[in-house]
Parts: sequence; structure tokens; C-alpha cells
Amino acid sequence: MKRKLNLLLITSLFVIYSCDKNDDDENTQTIEIDQPINASASFTASALGEDLDSRYTYKFNSVLENTSVFVWNFGDGNTSSEPNPTHTYSRAGDYTVKLTVYGIPATGTLLGPADQLTQSISIEGPKAIDYIPGTWRPYNLYVGPSAGSGEWWNYGANGSRPCLEDDVYTFTSDGKFTISHGDGTWLEDWQTGNGDYCGTPISPYVDGSFTWSLATGDVLTLNGDGAYLVLPKATNNGQDGIASSRSYDVLNISPTTMQIAIEAGGGVWWTLELVKN
Repeated sequence: MKRKLNLLLITSLFVIYSCDKNDDDENTQTIEIDQPINASASFTASALGEDLDSRYTYKFNSVLENTSVFVWNFGDGNTSSEPNPTHTYSRAGDYTVKLTVYGIPATGTLLGPADQLTQSISIEGPKAIDYIPGTWRPYNLYVGPSAGSGEWWNYGANGSRPCLEDDVYTFTSDGKFTISHGDGTWLEDWQTGNGDYCGTPISPYVDGSFTWSLATGDVLTLNGDGAYLVLPKATNNGQDGIASSRSYDVLNISPTTMQIAIEAGGGVWWTLELVKN
């Protein structure tokens, strides 16, 4: 009887083990890929903005299908393995961005079929429009037969007109322009009828708000009666100070200095230099 029970127990264990083993075999499958699968990919590239701080940074967005491996090359020596990277370039210039993708490999191979997508981007360097917004004050002014010439007279930034040098001109990026003269400004005989001196601003050249724009060729235009820079008498039509708008040629500009010129009729060019606060 005991021998019969032992045989029955061994038979039962064998049946249970056989069932478990068969269940594992059914749940574990090896998929053989006879032919590799090509990847499908596309991407877009866009700058974060148009201002100087934003246009050096690009956002890349990709659409990837059947892709096992991919790598970005931004064209400046930097790479990324993120699907949608953001990259900031250190210099302006033209770059070729490459996205290399690999499809699904066949069994026994490491990489699938390779494909490469390219796109060219161009980053523009600093422009006048980037530097104009901010607060400026007069530094120097001179006059001559051409823009940039001080052949006929040069103030020389000698500090003899402190009430002029503390005037403040503010440009905002949304096209607004304001003038603040503080306690006074430099007045000339054509305004006072009594010589040149520091005094209370005379209308229309008083504190006020106006508008500005920059046209092709870096022509800076101020709009509004009383809108001017440094020298109110110099207009595009003469030296009488009467103008509802006036345009200046931007000769040179940097983050801290600006040189502009205006032809005040008859080949008389006033060149004005400003510094940024």
C-alpha cells in the first residue's frame, strides 16, 4: 500500500512540473526579423525669437517612427541624443543641422538602415535694432560737410554744457520714445532770442512721449512735435527746429555707444554721439 502511494505522489509531481514548463514555453517567444525596417523621420527647427538674446537659441522637434537609434549634429561641433533638443549657438552664422536615424535592425545585426536628414539655419548677428532700446544721453556733437565730419565745429565732449549731457532719451522695444531734461537743458539763441545758456526747456522741446522706428539702411526716425536727439534745431529741412518728425542715419552703434547724423539742409551735416546709461 505504501509503495502504491509513493508512485502516485511521484506521478502527480511530474504532471504538475510538466504543466508549468509547458506554460513557460507558451509565454516566451523569440521574434525573428528577417528583413530590417527603414526608419521614418522628419524635424523642424525654429528660433525662440527675433531679438538678440533669443535668435541664437533654436528648438528642434522631431517625428520618429521605426527608429532604434538617432543622433543630432547641430553643425557647430555639438550633438544631442534627445528627441526634441534645444540648442544655443555661440556665434552668428550659417549652420547645417543633421539628424541621423537608424531603423529596426534584422536579427543578428546591431543597427538598422541609416538615413540622414539635413536642414540649413542662418543666425543673424547684432544689428542696430538690437542695441537701440534702452536709455541714452548726449556725449558729443559736431558739424561738417559730411556725416561723421567735425570740420566746422566740434563740441569735443568738454563738459561745458552739463545741462545738455544729463538729458535722457529712452527707447523701448515696442516703438516708444521719451525725453527727460531733468532740471534744465541747453538752450540756443534761436530759442531764447537772448544767447545760449542752460535753462528751462522751451516748447515744443520739453519732456514728452513720442514714437520711433528703424528703416532699411539703419535710418532712425522720431515722430512727434518736440521729438529730437541732442540738438533740437537740426531737422531734415534746415536748422529752424520746426519738424513733426526727423530721421537720422545710424553710422555706428554698439551696446554702449551710438553715432548718428542728420543732414540739416544744404550739405550741413550734424553728427551726434550718445552713450548708454
